[in-house]
Amino acid sequence: MTVDLSQLQKGVEDISQALNELQKEESERSANIEILQKRQTELKEETEKIILGKAVVDGELEILREERDKIKKGIEIEREHADTIILQKEKEFTDRWEGKHAELRSLDDSLDKKIRDANIKIEKEKSKTKTKQDFTITASEEAIKLKLGEISNREERLDRKQTMLKIKERQLLKKELEIKQKQVQLEDQIKTFRMHSRY
Repeated sequence: MTVDLSQLQKGVEDISQALNELQKEESERSANIEILQKRQTELKEETEKIILGKAVVDGELEILREERDKIKKGIEIEREHADTIILQKEKEFTDRWEGKHAELRSLDDSLDKKIRDANIKIEKEKSKTKTKQDFTITASEEAIKLKLGEISNREERLDRKQTMLKIKERQLLKKELEIKQKQVQLEDQIKTFRMHSRY
């Protein structure tokens, strides 16, 4: 049997070329495996960072919630305290006002009795007592006006304080919303990472 050396040599070259291509593919596959392993390590590190960041955000969110609860409780206490003070001041004012009226009525009765007892003497006493009565009424009215002013000032201060507390509460709610948005972004990153990890 005659062997065609040219065909045999061509077959050897084809086999050699095929082996070279296989080696090249093997090298590329090894390089791709290294790249994938490196990417997997990077994704793992990113995941750990995301999980750590989420834990930090959760901690900040919990602190904000506690602070918001404290502020709400403080506002409720201030309102209760303000209501108690206002009611107490109103009662004190009413009691003093009624006491002054009773005192004035008693003075009037005393004057009437003295007038009936002696006309001349009562005319003099009436003038003195009336002057004293006018002075007492004026002083009482001034004291009542001062107390009313104090109550009004106290109410204004309480209103300002409640307004400041409401502003701070709105700021906390805004910050809480920002943290929630950040948490959603982190969760989206985790989902994206998991989707890439599947592939």
